[in-house]
Amino acid sequence: MNPAEKMAETGECSFCGRSREACGKLAYGPGVAICADCTENCVCLHAGGVASEPWVEMTQEQVLELLPRISAVAAQVEQRLTSWVEIARDKGASWARVGEALAMTRQSAWERFRQAPRGQDPASGPATETTGN
Repeated sequence: MNPAEKMAETGECSFCGRSREACGKLAYGPGVAICADCTENCVCLHAGGVASEPWVEMTQEQVLELLPRISAVAAQVEQRLTSWVEIARDKGASWARVGEALAMTRQSAWERFRQAPRGQDPASGPATETTGN
């Protein structure tokens, strides 16, 4: 599966955390997705209106129930970042350039984003891949 397909398969709105099934179509941007309801809220805000603040009326229990969805959005962003790094690498970007773009060292970028060869766990270290690129 190519990186773009990986990104499209993740189906939660990055703003409200609802699934694609719950909110319909999602619009995708670099590392994020947004549903129609959240888009409407953004349009209202930018038009000078007031964006909704659902947390104001939420009970403590409702906020706690929301935490796993927020955590899932964080995982979604990490997955999309990994896909974008893969796209950059496919276009010839070195690990040094990836690291520079993310304000980290080449080695840190390689350790965080390298893809293990099929059948190998990334945590077990590189098989034949070098860290110099």
